[in-house]
Amino acid sequence: MSAAEFPSSHSTAAAPPSAPERRIYVNTGYMRSMHGLLKIAYMVLSIILFICTMVSVYVYHPSANYLAFVAMTGFWSSAILLFLYVINVVTFLTIVPWVRVELVYTALMAFFAFVAGCVAADGAAKGSESAYGAASFFAFLLMLVYGFNAFILFRLMRDGVRLVTTETSTVTTTVPS
Repeated sequence: MSAAEFPSSHSTAAAPPSAPERRIYVNTGYMRSMHGLLKIAYMVLSIILFICTMVSVYVYHPSANYLAFVAMTGFWSSAILLFLYVINVVTFLTIVPWVRVELVYTALMAFFAFVAGCVAADGAAKGSESAYGAASFFAFLLMLVYGFNAFILFRLMRDGVRLVTTETSTVTTTVPS
């Protein structure tokens, strides 16, 4: 083939591979994906729920302990999962069905957040404090975010997906003329 048949430059966008690349690196694309943003939303809402609970005058009450437990469990487990996905460790642990694990985690945390919202709403309804009203709002919002992600993960699990990663690459080549 002669050089006249080929263009001097072309750009190709590669589709994400069927199997993610198995190496440790910072996968910044995951943090911009829907699943990464949902994990960041869990963390932010959990911190807000924790702050609302801790500014209450009833910080030593058992209901405040439960609210703090839900908030910190959600924050730290989401932070650990986000870290594992961002540094791409999950591709080495192929024996773990990550979508199923996350589905169980998000469904369980949605239930815990619902109970936390009910506990905080009860405290606010009894005239305890306005901080419990805010905690109730953020707990129910946290429940909705967890529930939304559980729904998405259920659909992925039903489709047979075992791992959610986000990798895209663009290859640009230039042929000298």
